[in-house]
Amino acid sequence: TCALPIFIGVARTRPAAARAPHRSWRVVLLGDSVAAFLVRDANASGWSRPGVEVRSGAQGSCDGMPRLPLLRARDIWSHTAYLRPPPDCRPWTESYPAPLLAGGRADAAVLMIGQAPIVDAFVHGAWQGPCDSIDWYVEDVHHRVELLRALGVAGVLARPAPPGANSRFMYQDDYALRSGCVRRQLADAAARWGVPVYDLADAFCPDGPDRACSRTARDGIHVEPQFAEPALSALVDGVRALTTPSRRPLGADRP
Repeated sequence: TCALPIFIGVARTRPAAARAPHRSWRVVLLGDSVAAFLVRDANASGWSRPGVEVRSGAQGSCDGMPRLPLLRARDIWSHTAYLRPPPDCRPWTESYPAPLLAGGRADAAVLMIGQAPIVDAFVHGAWQGPCDSIDWYVEDVHHRVELLRALGVAGVLARPAPPGANSRFMYQDDYALRSGCVRRQLADAAARWGVPVYDLADAFCPDGPDRACSRTARDGIHVEPQFAEPALSALVDGVRALTTPSRRPLGADRP
């Protein structure tokens, strides 16, 4: 007898596609000392969030507006206090691109600004308060939004948290009225531009908007170091929900 050949078939399998390494969601906080101190103090406390990278592109005591007009704060010891940026304050046109692009383009950026126009500004040859108009400031904010769009970074405008009573070291006695005017005008502008708004009161004022912001009680503006971690966590969660459709609550886009 002759043996019949036996053919054993071997199934061919495709090599598994290489998986792209998991990349953290990157967010940059842009602004003045409100943002700079928040990131600094949270990092000093060991803040971390798996899958999240927070960068600071903020400068202390520096709004970054090019050609910022002269600002007039409250009178101190019967003398008018004028506010000028420190010598090392760089315009946002120079300071923003690096943190947005270094080490890979950021997914989102938060414009944590709006402290400068709460005081009086010398515009077009006259002093005007924020309840007169902050068009001079809104126009510059629009240019910042356009930069983020040009770089392909999802932008969020952070509405300043209502300042507390201790903010009168710099702001005038009607600080609450002034802040309300700034908050409203920035939110209205963001709506015209189609930019999502995150209200910093949600992160800085856990007791609710009708009460003083407990996390900024010391000077009425900056988050105190011991509250930096929960405040940054709330901010990151809120911004990520606004810029990542899959993380928005059901019905969030409905009127």
